[in-house]
Amino acid sequence: MWLSVKISAFVIMVLGMIAFMRRYFHQRFFQRTLREKNRLLAQAPAYARTAADHAAHHCPLIVTRWLQHSGALEHDLAQTVHLYQSGMLRATPNGKWLPFHAEQWYTVPNPGFLWTATVQAAPGIPLLARDLYFESRGDLQIKLDGIFPMAHSQGFPVDQGSLIRFLAEIVWFPSAALSNYIEWEQIDTVTARAAMSYGRITDGVIFHFDAFGDVERLEAERYYSHGSLATLEKWTMRVIPGSYKTFSGIRVPTELEVTWGLPEGDFTWLKLCISDVEYNIELDGLRLRRQVAVAY
Repeated sequence: MWLSVKISAFVIMVLGMIAFMRRYFHQRFFQRTLREKNRLLAQAPAYARTAADHAAHHCPLIVTRWLQHSGALEHDLAQTVHLYQSGMLRATPNGKWLPFHAEQWYTVPNPGFLWTATVQAAPGIPLLARDLYFESRGDLQIKLDGIFPMAHSQGFPVDQGSLIRFLAEIVWFPSAALSNYIEWEQIDTVTARAAMSYGRITDGVIFHFDAFGDVERLEAERYYSHGSLATLEKWTMRVIPGSYKTFSGIRVPTELEVTWGLPEGDFTWLKLCISDVEYNIELDGLRLRRQVAVAY
């Protein structure tokens, strides 16, 4: 009886220590991402400018139609963006689909983003992921339960992939298409290529539109990591038909699938849903004021 009580007390103590360590590392993870978010958003100007000032920007007709149809030309330029995601992802073509929830923040004048996600790897055991694009550099980290490192990727392939990702994701803040670091080239009546130059990288994404100006699909050559290697492969982000919704007057797609076109076949690895989008958000009490200023 006495031994049983001692064992039970020891088990309770160990479980308590595990719970404490989990809380500690989770808090440490999110405190770090909070600092990174504030550093990212601090780059944004205090004033938003109207997109209408840029209506004559050198965009192909189909891109202008997209901006008009989305409502972007009737509102301020997006300086910062905050959105919520949920969905399913998997690491390998035959891997198990894992549910996730994520938040993402963007800055547009100085292109960058911070994506933080909680992936349900197993019952009660999450993967905490953080993908940062800041000052033209990418940095991806994944930790099991916020404690054990699973992946940490940096370097040129990550930088290139982050640029491609940012450029494709302007579908959620279309006024970014007017940024001076993006050059547009019309391919045909419903297709245009956006080339983005930032830092040491210039690369592009092909935008496919329907006749009304909604984005249907985006394609690029992006680095795909397998083991210690990274090779350029076809990367496609497809909008699920009928998924467009309007947030703060801006029409955006809310359901998408992301697929790698690998030599052995297509690998759809991500299915996501956007539940909310905010533009020109506040940062620690500093309001990014929604008023007209001199266009830059």
